[in-house]
Amino acid sequence: MKLDPKTIANAERAIAALDFSEANAAIRALEAEMASVENAQKATSGEIRALSQAIREFSGPEAEKVADAILSGSRAAEAATLGVPESELRDRRAALQAAAGELERRRERARKRLAEVREAAVEKSAKALQPLVDEIMREATRAANTLLAAYAAASALHSATRKCGDAQIVTRAGAVGVAGFQKILPHSSGAEAPGEVLALLDKLGRAAPFPVRPAARVRI
Repeated sequence: MKLDPKTIANAERAIAALDFSEANAAIRALEAEMASVENAQKATSGEIRALSQAIREFSGPEAEKVADAILSGSRAAEAATLGVPESELRDRRAALQAAAGELERRRERARKRLAEVREAAVEKSAKALQPLVDEIMREATRAANTLLAAYAAASALHSATRKCGDAQIVTRAGAVGVAGFQKILPHSSGAEAPGEVLALLDKLGRAAPFPVRPAARVRI
């Protein structure tokens, strides 16, 4: 495929003119925010696990500490309340679980924003390259039409001589790949044999001692 040098040069200029500085700065900031949130999530998860274990193992104040407090002069009733009560441990865990949910929401917002910034950069790049895409599609369309014509020509030769089957088979395979729904030639269902091929076969038919009946059109 030979692309127009002007199209390539224009694409190079369009790419050189793209400014991603704002997007790159936003991406760096969002990545740093996500890293900070993820570190906080790890720490919070560790604290929640530790509190859960403490709640599972909770059995009230330790006897030795209560005894020591009594011996130090504390009243027995006061000494029995030493340590953090189970209800407070549960409250702390609930608060951390709520915080973990908020951290996850912040991480998800940053992730979505990061995806949006990157997608905007992709869109900007694609817009700059669209003229090149158009040129490629024009070349592909020309090649596809050439392939259809080759199939029609090979079919005309084979129908006239029964000796061009291989050429007809391989060109038909190519034609089927480019013509039809969601293909390069979506509205093509067949092709006319080239006029010069038909003219040549007409001359053959007037001279040959066998019937020459070339197919003038093929369907895909």
